[in-house]
Amino acid sequence: MELQQTTTFNIQVALFFSTPQNKLEKHTFSINETFENKFDMPPTVLPVPGDDQLQEVPVVTLRSSDGTTLTLARARVDLTVAGQGVQELKDVMPGVKREIEKLCEYLLRNSIGIKRIGFVVRHFVRTDKPATDIGSLLGKKITDFHNNDFVDAAIRLINRTKLFGFETNNWSSFEIFSANIAGQGDGLIGMLITRDFNTVPEQDYSDKINNESISSFLDAGEKKQELSKILTMLYGDKSKK
Repeated sequence: MELQQTTTFNIQVALFFSTPQNKLEKHTFSINETFENKFDMPPTVLPVPGDDQLQEVPVVTLRSSDGTTLTLARARVDLTVAGQGVQELKDVMPGVKREIEKLCEYLLRNSIGIKRIGFVVRHFVRTDKPATDIGSLLGKKITDFHNNDFVDAAIRLINRTKLFGFETNNWSSFEIFSANIAGQGDGLIGMLITRDFNTVPEQDYSDKINNESISSFLDAGEKKQELSKILTMLYGDKSKK
């Protein structure tokens, strides 16, 4: 197994509303003004019915030419920032936090409460044999059962932890992925490692979530990525080169 390269593929921050929001179309232009008209591509507005099971389906989608996407659903808003070439998370996070601060201020200014936070980082690991690499994380009994010869593999693990005082799902997943990386090429084969921290859905933190607590949650989630530890598990000391 040989590690070739790692990069931050994208970062997603989700803020879940305290109460469902209707008439999201009215926010299309005002929220873009809050972002200093960053979203320079035509917005997409979909006529999503107000059914309970569709509360998290995006109604409004705003996109920028630099790869940033903002989606507004009745139950949540998501900001997704695409990586720009080969980048480390520490280089991307300051900009993400500035954008989330703008978003949080907009929501609170419009009396839209936030009850949950989600923070997702997707790391792309370029490797020639992603299925074998993922399989190496499994126990010997199951890998021997498949003769240590894999054409596909995926792992998902979730436990619960405390993150800045919030009861939080701590999610790790590993899957085969084909990525387009600026300056490196398109259709690059490798592994997508997803680290997802989200406050538990059964807990309403509306009285504790504000700009400061969101920033602290993101800081704590960034520290808990532990990508170097994961890479060492996969590739040993080779990952430290």
